[in-house]
Amino acid sequence: QITETKAPAGYVISGENPQVAELSPGQLSAQLVFENQKKAELEITKLDQDTKKPVAGTTFHIRGIDSNYNQDFVTDENGKIRLENLVPGSYEITETVAAPGYEFNPENRKSVELEAGRTVQLVFYNQKLAVLEILKQEKVSKKPIPGVTFTIREKGGAKADDFTTDEAGKITLTNLKTGWYTITEKSVPDGVI
Repeated sequence: QITETKAPAGYVISGENPQVAELSPGQLSAQLVFENQKKAELEITKLDQDTKKPVAGTTFHIRGIDSNYNQDFVTDENGKIRLENLVPGSYEITETVAAPGYEFNPENRKSVELEAGRTVQLVFYNQKLAVLEILKQEKVSKKPIPGVTFTIREKGGAKADDFTTDEAGKITLTNLKTGWYTITEKSVPDGVI
């Protein structure tokens, strides 16, 4: 009985394992063939929801469902993570950190079955975070008015925050989730109506 105990790098141990060789009297040799398949590969691609361009800097956690594989990876400048030499089996791929400037999507989670010698390709999308700019100016002269406070509330949200215009009469908010916001003028400097 002959057992393959270790496969070459990048390959899975033969499924025809162990094998038995029987030598008859006068027979000097026997031939056994152990066929090995390449390990599985996984390619993850992260794209912008609107432009479909690659998104770098997104973190994914890859967990082996039927193994102890647990590792985090970050998409490269091409929005890709490519993993080779994975043991075939079930894996769960979960986005854990969105790329800077992108909204985290808890729905970005998939389970896949990786097979020896095959590459599974997954594509995930994220929505770019929005920018909100408020400009407060005099009606007639169009000069900016600094020191005006606005309350900004996400539609349906209980949380409201106050922001005050700068010297250029502006408030610029970045990295907002896309959606509807209610903007209410709360207070103005003395001498402004």
